[in-house]
Amino acid sequence: MKYKFDTDQETRKRMSKVHVTEGKDEVVIRKILWDNGIHYRKNYKELPGKPGTVPCQVDTLNNKN
Repeated sequence: MKYKFDTDQETRKRMSKVHVTEGKDEVVIRKILWDNGIHYRKNYKELPGKPGTVPCQVDTLNNKN
C-alpha cells in the first residue's frame, strides 16, 4: 500500500537526507520500553516512514496502567 503525504518540497528534501537508525535517543527509549515490559519492533517497514520503534501489542500498553 502506498501512502500519500501532503508535504512541501522543502520538507521532502530535508527528510530525504535523514537516514539515522540506532540513534542515541532511539536506544534510550527502547531500553525504557523494554524495562517496563513493552515489546517492540525496530524499523518496521510495513508502516509509512519506517518508524524506528513500534510497540508489538496494543493490549500490552493498556494493561500497564
